[in-house]
Amino acid sequence: MNESTAANDFSTVRDFPDRLSPMVVKELRQGLRARYFAGTLIGFHALLWIIMVTDSQEMAGSGRMRAVWWLFAALMLVILPLRGLSVLTDERRANTMDMLVLTNLTAGRIVRGKWLAIAAQITLIAVSVIPYVLMMYFSRGLSLPGLLLVLFRVWLGGLLLTALFVSFSWNQSWITRAGLAMGSLWLIFSRHFSGMMDELFIGTAGHGERMLAATLPGISSLPGNAGQLWNSLPVAAAECLAMAALGFVFLEFGAGLLGPTENHSTPPRATALGLLGLALLSSGDSFYGGTLRAFAVWTLTAVTVFALTEKPAPLSLRPRGWRRWNPFSPGLPQGILFSCAAWFLALFFLAGKNFPGMEATVHRLAAWLFCGRLVMFLLPRRHRSGAGPLFLTGLAFLLIQSGLRLAGSLLNDPEPWNLAAGAVPSPVNLTDLNHFPLTLNLACAGILGCGLIALVNPLLPVRSNQSTPEPAAA
Repeated sequence: MNESTAANDFSTVRDFPDRLSPMVVKELRQGLRARYFAGTLIGFHALLWIIMVTDSQEMAGSGRMRAVWWLFAALMLVILPLRGLSVLTDERRANTMDMLVLTNLTAGRIVRGKWLAIAAQITLIAVSVIPYVLMMYFSRGLSLPGLLLVLFRVWLGGLLLTALFVSFSWNQSWITRAGLAMGSLWLIFSRHFSGMMDELFIGTAGHGERMLAATLPGISSLPGNAGQLWNSLPVAAAECLAMAALGFVFLEFGAGLLGPTENHSTPPRATALGLLGLALLSSGDSFYGGTLRAFAVWTLTAVTVFALTEKPAPLSLRPRGWRRWNPFSPGLPQGILFSCAAWFLALFFLAGKNFPGMEATVHRLAAWLFCGRLVMFLLPRRHRSGAGPLFLTGLAFLLIQSGLRLAGSLLNDPEPWNLAAGAVPSPVNLTDLNHFPLTLNLACAGILGCGLIALVNPLLPVRSNQSTPEPAAA
Protein backbone atom coordinates (compact mmCIF):
# COMPACT_ATOMS: atom_id res chain seq x y z
CA MET A 1 0.00 0.00 0.00
CA ASN A 2 1.51 3.39 -1.01
CA GLU A 3 1.58 6.45 1.21
CA SER A 4 -1.38 8.19 -0.46
CA THR A 5 -3.61 5.13 -0.03
CA ALA A 6 -2.48 4.74 3.58
CA ALA A 7 -3.26 8.38 4.28
CA ASN A 8 -6.83 7.93 3.07
CA ASP A 9 -7.33 4.66 4.94
CA PHE A 10 -8.76 5.43 8.37
CA SER A 11 -8.82 1.79 9.55
CA THR A 12 -5.47 2.20 11.27
CA VAL A 13 -6.84 5.13 13.24
CA ARG A 14 -9.90 3.21 14.36
CA ASP A 15 -7.93 0.26 15.67
CA PHE A 16 -5.69 -0.11 18.74
CA PRO A 17 -1.90 0.13 18.51
CA ASP A 18 0.22 -3.02 18.35
CA ARG A 19 1.90 -2.16 21.64
CA LEU A 20 -1.17 -3.27 23.58
CA SER A 21 -1.59 -6.85 24.66
CA PRO A 22 -3.74 -8.89 22.24
CA MET A 23 -5.93 -9.95 25.17
CA VAL A 24 -6.60 -6.31 26.08
CA VAL A 25 -7.34 -5.42 22.44
CA LYS A 26 -9.78 -8.31 22.13
CA GLU A 27 -11.68 -7.37 25.28
CA LEU A 28 -11.71 -3.65 24.45
CA ARG A 29 -13.13 -4.34 20.99
CA GLN A 30 -15.89 -6.45 22.48
CA GLY A 31 -16.60 -4.11 25.38
CA LEU A 32 -16.50 -0.68 23.77
CA ARG A 33 -18.52 -1.77 20.75
CA ALA A 34 -21.16 -3.58 22.79
CA ARG A 35 -24.63 -2.10 22.93
CA TYR A 36 -24.61 -2.65 26.68
CA PHE A 37 -21.79 -0.16 27.22
CA ALA A 38 -22.88 2.35 24.58
CA GLY A 39 -26.49 2.40 25.77
CA THR A 40 -25.49 2.71 29.40
CA LEU A 41 -23.08 5.55 28.68
CA ILE A 42 -25.59 7.53 26.60
CA GLY A 43 -28.40 7.05 29.10
CA PHE A 44 -26.13 7.95 32.00
CA HIS A 45 -25.05 11.27 30.50
CA ALA A 46 -28.56 12.09 29.35
CA LEU A 47 -29.90 11.64 32.87
CA LEU A 48 -27.03 13.67 34.34
CA TRP A 49 -27.66 16.49 31.89
CA ILE A 50 -31.37 16.59 32.79
CA ILE A 51 -30.53 16.78 36.51
CA MET A 52 -27.94 19.52 36.03
CA VAL A 53 -30.14 21.64 33.73
CA THR A 54 -33.26 21.47 35.91
CA ASP A 55 -31.30 22.40 39.05
CA SER A 56 -31.41 26.00 40.19
CA GLN A 57 -30.01 28.08 42.99
CA GLU A 58 -33.42 28.53 44.60
CA MET A 59 -34.02 24.78 44.89
CA ALA A 60 -32.44 22.39 47.32
CA GLY A 61 -29.48 21.66 45.12
CA SER A 62 -27.62 19.49 47.64
CA GLY A 63 -30.22 16.75 47.21
CA ARG A 64 -29.84 16.78 43.45
CA MET A 65 -26.08 16.85 43.74
CA ARG A 66 -26.27 13.79 45.95
CA ALA A 67 -28.38 12.13 43.27
CA VAL A 68 -25.66 12.91 40.73
CA TRP A 69 -23.01 11.29 42.91
CA TRP A 70 -25.19 8.25 43.49
CA LEU A 71 -25.48 7.92 39.73
CA PHE A 72 -21.70 8.15 39.47
CA ALA A 73 -21.34 5.42 42.06
CA ALA A 74 -24.06 3.22 40.55
CA LEU A 75 -22.28 3.15 37.19
CA MET A 76 -18.65 2.99 38.40
CA LEU A 77 -19.15 0.74 41.44
CA VAL A 78 -22.07 -1.48 40.42
CA ILE A 79 -22.97 -1.68 36.73
CA LEU A 80 -19.51 -1.89 35.14
CA PRO A 81 -17.70 -3.93 37.85
CA LEU A 82 -20.50 -6.51 37.90
CA ARG A 83 -19.57 -7.40 34.32
CA GLY A 84 -16.41 -8.95 35.76
CA LEU A 85 -18.40 -11.64 37.56
CA SER A 86 -18.99 -13.59 34.36
CA VAL A 87 -15.97 -12.91 32.13
CA LEU A 88 -14.15 -16.21 32.75
CA THR A 89 -17.35 -18.22 33.12
CA ASP A 90 -18.56 -16.98 29.73
CA GLU A 91 -15.29 -18.07 28.13
CA ARG A 92 -15.71 -21.52 29.64
CA ARG A 93 -19.32 -21.84 28.49
CA ALA A 94 -18.43 -20.72 24.97
CA ASN A 95 -15.53 -23.23 24.88
CA THR A 96 -13.11 -20.47 23.90
CA MET A 97 -10.73 -20.80 26.84
CA ASP A 98 -8.66 -23.44 25.05
CA MET A 99 -8.24 -21.10 22.10
CA LEU A 100 -6.86 -18.41 24.44
CA VAL A 101 -4.42 -20.86 25.98
CA LEU A 102 -3.23 -21.96 22.53
CA THR A 103 -2.19 -18.36 21.77
CA ASN A 104 0.63 -18.75 24.34
CA LEU A 105 -1.04 -16.26 26.67
CA THR A 106 -0.36 -17.01 30.32
CA ALA A 107 -3.18 -17.17 32.83
CA GLY A 108 -1.98 -13.93 34.36
CA ARG A 109 -2.14 -12.06 31.05
CA ILE A 110 -5.62 -13.45 30.35
CA VAL A 111 -6.97 -12.34 33.73
CA ARG A 112 -5.25 -8.97 33.59
CA GLY A 113 -6.59 -8.43 30.07
CA LYS A 114 -10.12 -9.10 31.26
CA TRP A 115 -9.63 -6.65 34.13
CA LEU A 116 -7.97 -3.97 31.99
CA ALA A 117 -10.84 -3.96 29.52
CA ILE A 118 -13.42 -3.16 32.22
CA ALA A 119 -10.97 -0.82 33.99
CA ALA A 120 -10.59 1.17 30.77
CA GLN A 121 -14.36 1.59 30.57
CA ILE A 122 -14.52 2.75 34.21
CA THR A 123 -11.67 5.20 33.55
CA LEU A 124 -13.48 6.53 30.49
CA ILE A 125 -16.58 7.16 32.60
CA ALA A 126 -14.50 8.84 35.33
CA VAL A 127 -12.88 11.19 32.83
CA SER A 128 -16.22 12.00 31.20
CA VAL A 129 -17.79 13.14 34.49
CA ILE A 130 -15.07 15.71 35.26
CA PRO A 131 -17.08 18.50 33.51
CA TYR A 132 -20.03 17.77 35.82
CA VAL A 133 -17.70 17.99 38.83
CA LEU A 134 -16.52 21.40 37.63
CA MET A 135 -20.15 22.48 37.19
CA MET A 136 -20.83 21.49 40.82
CA TYR A 137 -17.86 23.55 41.93
CA PHE A 138 -18.87 26.71 40.05
CA SER A 139 -22.63 26.48 40.65
CA ARG A 140 -22.71 25.23 44.24
CA GLY A 141 -19.42 26.45 45.67
CA LEU A 142 -18.41 22.99 46.88
CA SER A 143 -14.80 22.18 47.61
CA LEU A 144 -13.04 21.34 44.35
CA PRO A 145 -10.33 19.18 46.04
CA GLY A 146 -13.08 17.37 47.95
CA LEU A 147 -15.03 16.71 44.75
CA LEU A 148 -11.94 15.44 42.94
CA LEU A 149 -10.92 13.26 45.91
CA VAL A 150 -14.36 11.64 46.07
CA LEU A 151 -14.30 11.01 42.32
CA PHE A 152 -10.81 9.54 42.66
CA ARG A 153 -11.95 7.23 45.46
CA VAL A 154 -14.99 6.08 43.49
CA TRP A 155 -12.73 5.33 40.52
CA LEU A 156 -10.31 3.36 42.70
CA GLY A 157 -13.19 1.50 44.30
CA GLY A 158 -14.52 0.50 40.89
CA LEU A 159 -11.13 -0.83 39.82
CA LEU A 160 -10.74 -2.79 43.06
CA LEU A 161 -14.23 -4.30 42.86
CA THR A 162 -13.60 -5.26 39.24
CA ALA A 163 -10.40 -7.07 40.23
CA LEU A 164 -12.27 -8.91 42.98
CA PHE A 165 -15.13 -9.94 40.69
CA VAL A 166 -12.85 -11.00 37.84
CA SER A 167 -10.79 -13.18 40.17
CA PHE A 168 -13.90 -15.01 41.38
CA SER A 169 -15.55 -15.24 37.94
CA TRP A 170 -13.96 -18.68 37.47
CA ASN A 171 -16.35 -20.06 40.09
CA GLN A 172 -19.25 -21.81 38.38
CA SER A 173 -21.67 -21.32 41.28
CA TRP A 174 -23.74 -18.20 40.60
CA ILE A 175 -24.88 -18.25 44.24
CA THR A 176 -21.28 -17.82 45.43
CA ARG A 177 -20.62 -15.04 42.95
CA ALA A 178 -23.88 -13.25 43.77
CA GLY A 179 -23.23 -13.50 47.50
CA LEU A 180 -19.72 -12.09 47.03
CA ALA A 181 -21.09 -9.19 44.96
CA MET A 182 -23.86 -8.30 47.42
CA GLY A 183 -21.53 -8.44 50.41
CA SER A 184 -18.86 -6.32 48.75
CA LEU A 185 -21.30 -3.70 47.48
CA TRP A 186 -23.03 -3.47 50.86
CA LEU A 187 -19.67 -2.89 52.54
CA ILE A 188 -18.70 -0.19 50.04
CA PHE A 189 -21.94 1.76 50.10
CA SER A 190 -22.85 1.48 53.78
CA ARG A 191 -19.40 1.94 55.30
CA HIS A 192 -17.53 4.21 52.89
CA PHE A 193 -19.60 5.95 50.22
CA SER A 194 -22.25 7.36 52.55
CA GLY A 195 -19.55 8.76 54.82
CA MET A 196 -17.82 10.44 51.88
CA MET A 197 -21.08 12.07 50.83
CA ASP A 198 -21.72 13.42 54.33
CA GLU A 199 -18.17 14.72 54.50
CA LEU A 200 -18.52 16.44 51.13
CA PHE A 201 -21.96 18.07 51.42
CA ILE A 202 -22.37 18.61 55.17
CA GLY A 203 -18.82 19.91 55.43
CA THR A 204 -17.71 17.87 58.43
CA ALA A 205 -14.00 17.20 58.31
CA GLY A 206 -13.31 13.51 58.21
CA HIS A 207 -10.74 11.64 60.22
CA GLY A 208 -8.18 11.89 57.45
CA GLU A 209 -8.51 15.65 57.07
CA ARG A 210 -8.17 16.20 60.83
CA MET A 211 -5.05 14.06 60.86
CA LEU A 212 -3.58 15.98 57.94
CA ALA A 213 -4.30 19.32 59.59
CA ALA A 214 -2.51 18.14 62.73
CA THR A 215 0.49 16.53 61.07
CA LEU A 216 1.01 18.99 58.18
CA PRO A 217 0.28 22.44 59.63
CA GLY A 218 2.57 24.21 57.18
CA ILE A 219 0.95 22.68 54.14
CA SER A 220 -2.52 23.14 55.59
CA SER A 221 -1.89 26.89 55.80
CA LEU A 222 -1.68 27.24 52.03
CA PRO A 223 -4.43 29.50 50.65
CA GLY A 224 -7.73 28.18 49.34
CA ASN A 225 -8.03 25.19 47.07
CA ALA A 226 -4.27 24.95 46.61
CA GLY A 227 -3.72 23.99 50.24
CA GLN A 228 -6.63 21.56 50.25
CA LEU A 229 -5.46 19.95 47.04
CA TRP A 230 -1.92 19.64 48.37
CA ASN A 231 -3.24 18.09 51.58
CA SER A 232 -5.16 15.51 49.57
CA LEU A 233 -2.11 14.27 47.67
CA PRO A 234 -0.69 12.04 50.47
CA VAL A 235 -4.15 10.60 51.05
CA ALA A 236 -4.67 9.84 47.36
CA ALA A 237 -1.17 8.36 46.98
CA ALA A 238 -1.60 6.08 49.99
CA GLU A 239 -5.03 4.88 48.87
CA CYS A 240 -3.82 4.32 45.31
CA LEU A 241 -0.83 2.26 46.47
CA ALA A 242 -2.87 0.23 48.94
CA MET A 243 -5.73 -0.53 46.54
CA ALA A 244 -3.29 -1.40 43.76
CA ALA A 245 -1.62 -3.95 46.02
CA LEU A 246 -4.94 -5.50 47.06
CA GLY A 247 -6.23 -5.58 43.48
CA PHE A 248 -3.02 -7.25 42.31
CA VAL A 249 -3.50 -9.94 44.96
CA PHE A 250 -7.05 -10.61 43.74
CA LEU A 251 -5.94 -10.86 40.11
CA GLU A 252 -3.12 -13.25 40.98
CA PHE A 253 -5.57 -15.43 42.85
CA GLY A 254 -7.81 -15.61 39.79
CA ALA A 255 -4.81 -16.38 37.59
CA GLY A 256 -3.82 -19.18 39.96
CA LEU A 257 -7.24 -20.78 39.55
CA LEU A 258 -7.08 -20.43 35.78
CA GLY A 259 -3.48 -21.66 35.43
CA PRO A 260 -2.71 -24.10 38.27
CA THR A 261 0.63 -25.07 36.73
CA GLU A 262 1.96 -21.48 36.96
CA ASN A 263 3.49 -19.87 40.02
CA HIS A 264 0.94 -17.34 41.25
CA SER A 265 1.79 -17.75 44.93
CA THR A 266 5.07 -15.86 45.26
CA PRO A 267 3.99 -12.41 43.88
CA PRO A 268 0.98 -11.98 46.23
CA ARG A 269 3.04 -12.98 49.28
CA ALA A 270 5.82 -10.55 48.37
CA THR A 271 3.24 -7.79 47.77
CA ALA A 272 1.54 -8.36 51.11
CA LEU A 273 4.85 -8.40 52.95
CA GLY A 274 6.02 -5.22 51.19
CA LEU A 275 2.80 -3.38 52.05
CA LEU A 276 3.09 -4.58 55.64
CA GLY A 277 6.64 -3.21 55.77
CA LEU A 278 5.48 0.18 54.47
CA ALA A 279 2.74 0.22 57.10
CA LEU A 280 5.26 -0.50 59.85
CA LEU A 281 7.55 2.28 58.62
CA SER A 282 4.75 4.85 58.31
CA SER A 283 4.08 7.49 60.92
CA GLY A 284 1.72 6.42 63.65
CA ASP A 285 -0.44 9.56 63.67
CA SER A 286 -0.75 10.24 59.95
CA PHE A 287 -3.80 9.44 57.88
CA TYR A 288 -1.84 7.97 55.00
CA GLY A 289 -0.09 5.74 57.54
CA GLY A 290 -3.48 4.66 58.87
CA THR A 291 -4.65 3.92 55.32
CA LEU A 292 -1.57 1.79 54.65
CA ARG A 293 -2.04 -0.09 57.93
CA ALA A 294 -5.71 -0.82 57.28
CA PHE A 295 -5.11 -2.06 53.73
CA ALA A 296 -2.01 -3.96 54.86
CA VAL A 297 -4.19 -5.94 57.29
CA TRP A 298 -6.84 -6.70 54.68
CA THR A 299 -4.28 -7.55 52.01
CA LEU A 300 -2.48 -9.84 54.42
CA THR A 301 -5.80 -11.45 55.35
CA ALA A 302 -6.63 -12.14 51.70
CA VAL A 303 -3.17 -13.57 51.00
CA THR A 304 -3.33 -15.68 54.16
CA VAL A 305 -6.69 -17.16 53.20
CA PHE A 306 -5.21 -18.25 49.87
CA ALA A 307 -1.91 -19.43 51.40
CA LEU A 308 -3.47 -21.48 54.21
CA THR A 309 -5.87 -23.22 51.82
CA GLU A 310 -3.61 -23.60 48.78
CA LYS A 311 -3.78 -26.82 46.86
CA PRO A 312 -0.64 -28.99 46.63
CA ALA A 313 1.82 -27.59 44.14
CA PRO A 314 2.22 -29.52 40.87
CA LEU A 315 5.35 -31.58 40.37
CA SER A 316 6.90 -28.95 38.10
CA LEU A 317 6.63 -26.28 40.84
CA ARG A 318 7.23 -28.44 43.89
CA PRO A 319 10.31 -27.03 45.71
CA ARG A 320 13.31 -29.21 46.48
CA GLY A 321 16.16 -29.02 48.92
CA TRP A 322 16.22 -26.00 51.23
CA ARG A 323 13.44 -24.37 49.20
CA ARG A 324 11.01 -26.75 50.89
CA TRP A 325 11.16 -24.34 53.84
CA ASN A 326 11.13 -21.18 51.71
CA PRO A 327 7.92 -19.32 52.68
CA PHE A 328 7.70 -17.70 49.22
CA SER A 329 7.72 -21.00 47.31
CA PRO A 330 4.38 -22.33 46.02
CA GLY A 331 2.76 -25.02 48.11
CA LEU A 332 0.63 -25.49 51.20
CA PRO A 333 3.36 -25.90 53.87
CA GLN A 334 5.29 -22.97 52.44
CA GLY A 335 2.13 -20.86 52.53
CA ILE A 336 1.56 -21.80 56.16
CA LEU A 337 5.12 -20.81 57.04
CA PHE A 338 4.69 -17.46 55.28
CA SER A 339 1.39 -16.80 57.05
CA CYS A 340 2.88 -17.60 60.46
CA ALA A 341 5.85 -15.29 59.93
CA ALA A 342 3.76 -12.42 58.50
CA TRP A 343 1.13 -12.54 61.24
CA PHE A 344 3.86 -12.72 63.87
CA LEU A 345 5.06 -9.34 62.59
CA ALA A 346 1.49 -8.01 62.48
CA LEU A 347 0.71 -9.16 66.02
CA PHE A 348 3.78 -7.86 67.78
CA PHE A 349 4.60 -4.77 65.73
CA LEU A 350 1.59 -3.52 63.76
CA ALA A 351 -0.87 -4.19 66.60
CA GLY A 352 1.51 -3.05 69.31
CA LYS A 353 1.52 0.08 71.39
CA ASN A 354 2.48 2.27 68.45
CA PHE A 355 -0.81 1.54 66.69
CA PRO A 356 -3.35 0.78 69.45
CA GLY A 357 -6.37 1.00 67.15
CA MET A 358 -5.29 -2.13 65.25
CA GLU A 359 -5.06 -4.47 68.25
CA ALA A 360 -8.55 -5.96 68.36
CA THR A 361 -8.84 -6.34 64.57
CA VAL A 362 -5.47 -8.01 64.07
CA HIS A 363 -5.85 -10.35 67.04
CA ARG A 364 -9.33 -11.53 66.11
CA LEU A 365 -8.43 -12.09 62.47
CA ALA A 366 -5.29 -14.04 63.40
CA ALA A 367 -7.23 -16.15 65.90
CA TRP A 368 -9.86 -17.07 63.32
CA LEU A 369 -7.43 -17.77 60.47
CA PHE A 370 -5.06 -20.09 62.32
CA CYS A 371 -7.58 -21.76 64.64
CA GLY A 372 -9.77 -22.37 61.60
CA ARG A 373 -6.79 -23.86 59.77
CA LEU A 374 -6.18 -26.23 62.71
CA VAL A 375 -9.82 -27.32 62.53
CA MET A 376 -9.42 -27.97 58.80
CA PHE A 377 -6.56 -30.41 59.55
CA LEU A 378 -9.17 -32.60 61.28
CA LEU A 379 -11.30 -32.81 58.12
CA PRO A 380 -10.86 -35.45 55.40
CA ARG A 381 -7.99 -34.78 53.04
CA ARG A 382 -10.23 -33.69 50.16
CA HIS A 383 -11.67 -30.86 52.31
CA ARG A 384 -8.36 -29.46 53.54
CA SER A 385 -7.82 -27.13 50.60
CA GLY A 386 -9.89 -24.30 49.25
CA ALA A 387 -11.08 -21.07 50.87
CA GLY A 388 -14.62 -22.36 51.34
CA PRO A 389 -13.92 -24.65 54.32
CA LEU A 390 -11.96 -21.89 56.05
CA PHE A 391 -14.87 -19.46 55.72
CA LEU A 392 -17.18 -22.20 57.00
CA THR A 393 -15.04 -22.47 60.12
CA GLY A 394 -15.55 -18.73 60.65
CA LEU A 395 -19.30 -19.22 60.28
CA ALA A 396 -19.22 -22.10 62.75
CA PHE A 397 -17.27 -19.98 65.26
CA LEU A 398 -19.81 -17.19 64.83
CA LEU A 399 -22.75 -19.54 65.46
CA ILE A 400 -21.09 -20.96 68.56
CA GLN A 401 -20.38 -17.46 69.86
CA SER A 402 -23.97 -16.35 69.22
CA GLY A 403 -25.31 -19.49 70.89
CA LEU A 404 -23.26 -18.87 74.03
CA ARG A 405 -24.44 -15.28 74.29
CA LEU A 406 -28.05 -16.35 73.72
CA ALA A 407 -27.73 -18.97 76.45
CA GLY A 408 -26.45 -16.33 78.86
CA SER A 409 -29.40 -14.09 78.07
CA LEU A 410 -31.93 -16.91 78.56
CA LEU A 411 -30.39 -18.07 81.87
CA ASN A 412 -30.12 -14.51 83.27
CA ASP A 413 -26.46 -15.09 84.01
CA PRO A 414 -24.62 -13.48 81.10
CA GLU A 415 -21.20 -12.98 82.68
CA PRO A 416 -19.77 -16.54 82.43
CA TRP A 417 -21.43 -17.16 79.09
CA ASN A 418 -20.06 -13.93 77.64
CA LEU A 419 -16.63 -14.91 78.94
CA ALA A 420 -16.92 -18.22 77.11
CA ALA A 421 -18.18 -16.45 73.98
CA GLY A 422 -15.16 -14.16 74.06
CA ALA A 423 -12.90 -17.22 73.89
CA VAL A 424 -14.37 -18.27 70.52
CA PRO A 425 -12.11 -17.07 67.67
CA SER A 426 -14.86 -15.47 65.63
CA PRO A 427 -13.86 -13.12 62.77
CA VAL A 428 -16.63 -10.62 63.58
CA ASN A 429 -16.81 -7.98 66.32
CA LEU A 430 -13.41 -6.75 65.21
CA THR A 431 -13.59 -3.67 67.43
CA ASP A 432 -14.68 -5.52 70.57
CA LEU A 433 -11.95 -5.13 73.17
CA ASN A 434 -13.51 -7.51 75.70
CA HIS A 435 -11.46 -10.58 76.61
CA PHE A 436 -8.58 -9.09 74.64
CA PRO A 437 -5.72 -11.15 76.24
CA LEU A 438 -7.58 -14.43 75.64
CA THR A 439 -7.96 -13.64 71.93
CA LEU A 440 -4.25 -12.91 71.69
CA ASN A 441 -3.44 -16.24 73.35
CA LEU A 442 -5.69 -18.07 70.88
CA ALA A 443 -3.99 -16.32 67.96
CA CYS A 444 -0.51 -17.22 69.24
CA ALA A 445 -1.54 -20.82 69.89
CA GLY A 446 -2.99 -21.15 66.39
CA ILE A 447 0.14 -19.68 64.79
CA LEU A 448 2.38 -21.97 66.82
CA GLY A 449 0.32 -25.07 65.98
CA CYS A 450 0.18 -24.37 62.25
CA GLY A 451 3.88 -23.49 62.16
CA LEU A 452 4.88 -26.73 63.88
CA ILE A 453 2.81 -28.79 61.44
CA ALA A 454 4.43 -27.06 58.47
CA LEU A 455 7.95 -27.41 59.90
CA VAL A 456 7.71 -31.06 60.93
CA ASN A 457 6.37 -32.17 57.57
CA PRO A 458 7.15 -29.46 54.99
CA LEU A 459 6.05 -31.59 52.04
CA LEU A 460 2.72 -32.68 53.57
CA PRO A 461 2.83 -35.96 51.59
CA VAL A 462 0.24 -35.88 48.87
CA ARG A 463 -0.49 -38.70 46.49
CA SER A 464 -0.05 -37.65 42.91
CA ASN A 465 -3.12 -37.94 40.71
CA GLN A 466 -0.97 -38.90 37.77
CA SER A 467 -1.11 -42.61 37.19
CA THR A 468 2.01 -44.57 36.30
CA PRO A 469 2.02 -45.31 32.57
CA GLU A 470 1.67 -48.97 31.75
CA PRO A 471 4.38 -50.59 29.63
CA ALA A 472 3.53 -50.96 26.00
CA ALA A 473 2.43 -54.38 24.91
CA ALA A 474 4.94 -56.41 22.94
